[in-house]
Amino acid sequence: MNHRSQLPDEAPPARAEDSVKRASVAGSYALCAGLLALLGCVLLPPMFLPTHRWDPALLFRVFLLCGGLLGLPSLLLGVGALRRARSVGARSTAAIAGLSLSGLALAFSLVMPVVQYPTYVYWRAVNRRLTCMMNAKQVALGLRMYIYDYDERLPPADAWSDAVAPCVKSRDIFVCPEARDLRSGYAFNKALGGKRVTDVRDEAQTVLIYESDLGWNGAGGPQTLRRPTRHRRGDVVAFVDGSVKLVSARDLKHLRWQP
Repeated sequence: MNHRSQLPDEAPPARAEDSVKRASVAGSYALCAGLLALLGCVLLPPMFLPTHRWDPALLFRVFLLCGGLLGLPSLLLGVGALRRARSVGARSTAAIAGLSLSGLALAFSLVMPVVQYPTYVYWRAVNRRLTCMMNAKQVALGLRMYIYDYDERLPPADAWSDAVAPCVKSRDIFVCPEARDLRSGYAFNKALGGKRVTDVRDEAQTVLIYESDLGWNGAGGPQTLRRPTRHRRGDVVAFVDGSVKLVSARDLKHLRWQP
């Protein structure tokens, strides 16, 4: 009789111990979730951001998406674990740590886009400048191919784009990334129109094409240079020998235009 009468008195401590264990497990889950959320917000955005598109808006979206998908669930899990632990009087160290990590992950996903914005803007400009230089190089090579096909003679200045277009793989290379509204972001040195390349005394220093807003078949001279320059450190210029350089605004006025 005494043994049976003691069973109901022993049940509540057993249930309390089970609740404490569950609260401890919930706290551990919250800690792991918070740690994973923080690591995810740090490591995942660089993996999803394409290197060929330095888009600040995309940067914000990726960070906020990672923070929302990883940070919010772990934060809710941490709050639940903390409430469970306090309701049974258990230690809530793991739950508090998980809650802190979740909050840190959310804060990280909100702050990092602002911190990294200048860096992404800078590298986007660098990427566009390099793309522009590669495009100008391809156009210059197309002009060299035209010269070889037409008895060492340069195309007419007023129709140079039409003349060179069949010599290149795509007309997209005429477009500068910083001037996508223009069909062609480059103009031809008008002084060379119809000239023989053998008449050019210094091919490495004489301008062939340069950045301008004249558009398709645009041709001119130093008076049609952009003011200010299209890129931060200058404008892209291709020379008769096929070389391409980024020329600073200060050095643009010293370019050689006459053959």
